[in-house]
Amino acid sequence: MYCLKGVETLENKIFELMNRSKLFQGFSLEECKKIYNIIQPEIKPYEKNENIISEGDRVDFVGIIYTGKVVNERLDFEGNISLQQILIPPNIFGFDIAATPSQLSPINLKCLEDTQVLFFSYSK
Repeated sequence: MYCLKGVETLENKIFELMNRSKLFQGFSLEECKKIYNIIQPEIKPYEKNENIISEGDRVDFVGIIYTGKVVNERLDFEGNISLQQILIPPNIFGFDIAATPSQLSPINLKCLEDTQVLFFSYSK
């Protein structure tokens, strides 16, 4: 796991983030802690303008924005980029793509600023 100052503080922040996300809506903080310990998600840092997902990538995970801002972009057949939405903590992404048979992304997810994402394996 990516390490920030104070591992216990980081874990508590992660539990609270999970608890606030739509992915774990309805779960208690204690249940989020148990899920965290079973699934063992990973935090990854990204820099401004870095892609988290590119069109055509295989997506077999669910991400929760921990810090930063991410834009969901779609490229049309003429090469024009259209902004779909901006994601901020605790927004999730990837679930709808990972749930498809192909798991291939039709979108790009690009960081608007330095960002950290909490990743969960879809299969778990």
